[in-house]
Amino acid sequence: MAYRLKSLIITTGMTAALLLGATACRAEAMPAGPASVANAQPCSGPSPVAGVDIRGPVLHVIDGQTLCVALGFETDSWIKLRLVDGVQPRVNKTSNAREAAPDPRGALMQVALAKMADCRTVTGDDGQVEAVCTIDGRPIGDQLREPGVVAASYEWR
Repeated sequence: MAYRLKSLIITTGMTAALLLGATACRAEAMPAGPASVANAQPCSGPSPVAGVDIRGPVLHVIDGQTLCVALGFETDSWIKLRLVDGVQPRVNKTSNAREAAPDPRGALMQVALAKMADCRTVTGDDGQVEAVCTIDGRPIGDQLREPGVVAASYEWR
């Protein structure tokens, strides 16, 4: 029997702040060292398949085009999604904010972190599963390019 991932929807009234608090407490209890770093990585939930609706709070931003949508309290229920309209990660980072290009990860954090995302997975041009996501009914990609978001992207570390 083929495994088929059906629509994933969070219908509970959990808040992003509660999830962030629970995750922070769990992370503090983990021992330090290289082995624990691999175990501490968020977004360890199942890989998404194309054609699925995913709704939940964004609790981790990996780079300018990849985020985690939580479907529960534990990181093994967080789904890693690559955005269709995300911004490519920056290779070089300069210390001078005036000379630096906008930080794609900072922009995505400004737009999405701790907010409810509604996503639909699709098959990208390269055959990989990607997601088209909205926050507050607006596409994330459109929000990433707004001047206020670009300006705020410098402040995220």
